[in-house]
Amino acid sequence: MEDEVRDMAGVPLAFDPGTRWAYNPSTEICGRLVEVISGKPLREYVKEKILEPLGMKDTDWYFGEEYKPRFVTRYDFRGGRLAAVRGEWATRSPFSKDTRFCQASRGLNGTVEDYARFCRMILNGGELDGVRILKPETVKLMGENALPAPNNGGEGFMFGLGFQIYPERVLAEGLGLSKSVSPGSLTCGGALNTKYLIDPSRKLVVLLYMNRTPDPALWNSFLDAVYALLE
Repeated sequence: MEDEVRDMAGVPLAFDPGTRWAYNPSTEICGRLVEVISGKPLREYVKEKILEPLGMKDTDWYFGEEYKPRFVTRYDFRGGRLAAVRGEWATRSPFSKDTRFCQASRGLNGTVEDYARFCRMILNGGELDGVRILKPETVKLMGENALPAPNNGGEGFMFGLGFQIYPERVLAEGLGLSKSVSPGSLTCGGALNTKYLIDPSRKLVVLLYMNRTPDPALWNSFLDAVYALLE
């Protein structure tokens, strides 16, 4: 990652800081800063400070061969039907023998159960089962909008430190979001529609892992059904 960030530093800024929004590059810079400040590789730091304390035993950038049968199959829509995609879909194999390259913005694989523990930690203000990962004020800052308004994300688009923030319900539909979700809820997702939601006002965590090409309508329908059950 040191090489990647050095290369990034040689590229002109896409826009002045604080004026627009772009997903990904800044996360890589943060990951490299973690390495510089801690003096440890990102993978080692994340394991020591987050994964192991939270009991996320099946989450990592790289895995041994014994994990291969546990990896899910990716599905794509082809001719109006779901079709399995064989082989590894990622640009970097999670079973590579060369484990030096661990990006802050991508590459982690894990289970729904593991990530539910991470989401519950955020919901609880940085603590889970007596283990504190973050200070409450840090979690609060992470969930505050960091973008100007208006911005290139669309009317009502808000993003904090790692999360998209749900706007008022009247603006949610224009952003392709469920109108059932409480304003101020936090969401994002990984590759293959690994979606999650953290709703502090309802003390709720929702996860849906689909292992397929993105389908916002399915995720929104699922959220609508969850919230309907709470009424």
